[in-house]
Amino acid sequence: MMHGSLNNVDEAIRKFARLEPGFAFLRGMSPELADGKYEISEGAYAMVSTYQTASPVEKKFEAHRKYIDLQYVVAGEEIAHVTDVSSLATAEEYDETRDVAFFHDPVSHETIVLRSGSFAVFHPEDAHRPGMTAGSAPSTVRKVVVKIPVEALPKP
Repeated sequence: MMHGSLNNVDEAIRKFARLEPGFAFLRGMSPELADGKYEISEGAYAMVSTYQTASPVEKKFEAHRKYIDLQYVVAGEEIAHVTDVSSLATAEEYDETRDVAFFHDPVSHETIVLRSGSFAVFHPEDAHRPGMTAGSAPSTVRKVVVKIPVEALPKP
């Protein structure tokens, strides 16, 4: 997992050159781009959505096998929890069609805050629980999740 500002993505691209088309999409997109799915290239695509944040009780840890998530907050603020998937007990078995498995809460996890202009990259080993309320009340977040095929990525 890595996170930072869209203005400083050089390390992420150096480690995983395949992320570059996703970052190029994010840099070039209009903030007013309509919610929906957008094809990028080489099997990568972006999903733009607007939603309300929620409490951790309403969210589950998830992980993917086929895609890496490049999550970028266009507007708003949310909290994401991250931990190694190998430390978790499965709550819902992997669904190949949706490329997702869900997990029970871990004993410990890392917490990151994603604000407007920031991103996080979640690899298959990174179980993550994004979309959680950062303040005392739910708020609206506008986010882009770029899905990048794992098999196309060069090894670090």
